[in-house]
Amino acid sequence: MLAHKEQKKVLTVSLLSDVPLRHFDESHHDGGHDHGHDHGHDHGTEDPHFWLGVDAVRAVAQHITQRLIAIDKGNTSQYRSNLVQFIKKLDETDQQISSQLAPYQSLPYYVFHDAYGYFEAHYQLNNLGFFTVSPERKPGAKTLIQIHQTLTQYDEICVFAEPQFKPAVIESVMRATNARLGILDPLASDIKVGEGSYFNFLTQLANSFEQCFSVK
Repeated sequence: MLAHKEQKKVLTVSLLSDVPLRHFDESHHDGGHDHGHDHGHDHGTEDPHFWLGVDAVRAVAQHITQRLIAIDKGNTSQYRSNLVQFIKKLDETDQQISSQLAPYQSLPYYVFHDAYGYFEAHYQLNNLGFFTVSPERKPGAKTLIQIHQTLTQYDEICVFAEPQFKPAVIESVMRATNARLGILDPLASDIKVGEGSYFNFLTQLANSFEQCFSVK
């Protein structure tokens, strides 16, 4: 009985058929847009970073609400009210970010690792590729050479590092180019958990993109 109760509290996102999960294509396993890397790492076929996509989060929030109601029927009205408020704020934040990033959709950039696909696809951003599929994997020499060659071809281009993993290799690849360095934090490490913190996270990501793109 205890095992059954604990299982009811677990929600496996990858098993939810109506959650729009992103599926990696071959470019993910080839280092992104023909930029190769060490092939020893495999994320699988589905992108696990669903919290970076508002459509996936919207669907997951509905499932969480249903599960909470099933566990705690006495607070059904509160859970449903919370969901309505969450979806409303999510839609408002989504609209704000869409307007904020619309002027920058054509600007090219690289990210440190392939974590932002949901966000990038939703806001139609122009990601050229990534250094590695996972922060734990060092990018290969071929990848770095190809990225550097691409960077030299642009007058305006951004390269995004991450606060958790900011390898010196990124700055070395940017030398003698016009590339600008930005920071993206997929883990929201400096955002205090509390009411509205998820929306602060999305806004922080949007601001990070804009700050790098808008530098003249």
